[in-house]
Amino acid sequence: MINPGLLKHRITLLKPSAPERDGMGGYKPTVYTETETVSAMQRDKTSTHRQVVGDYVTVNTCYFVCRDFTGRLDVSTNWRIRYKGYDYIINSIVLLDYKLPRYVELEATRI
Repeated sequence: MINPGLLKHRITLLKPSAPERDGMGGYKPTVYTETETVSAMQRDKTSTHRQVVGDYVTVNTCYFVCRDFTGRLDVSTNWRIRYKGYDYIINSIVLLDYKLPRYVELEATRI
C-alpha cells in the first residue's frame, strides 16, 4: 500500500495511432493522442549512460507509480508519457498489486 499523499504528480498517458500504410511501401508517422491524465508518484532512477555513435550520453530514466481504481488502465510499452512538458518512452510495466485499487509502476526514459 502506498501513501496517497505521494501521488502528487500528474502524468498524461499518450496512446499511439494504429499503423497505417503511406502508399509507397512504408508507414505513416505514429501520432500519439492523450487518453488519460492520472496522479502518480515519481522517483528518479540512478543516472545511467548509454553509448551512442561511439560516445557516452546520460539517459534520464525515472519510475512512475500510478493508482488504478477501476482496473481498466490498459497501458502498453508502445505508449508514451508526458510529464512536465517532456515525453517519455515506457520501458517496462510492473503490476505492484492485483487487488483494487491496483498500483502500476512504469519505468520510462525521457526522449
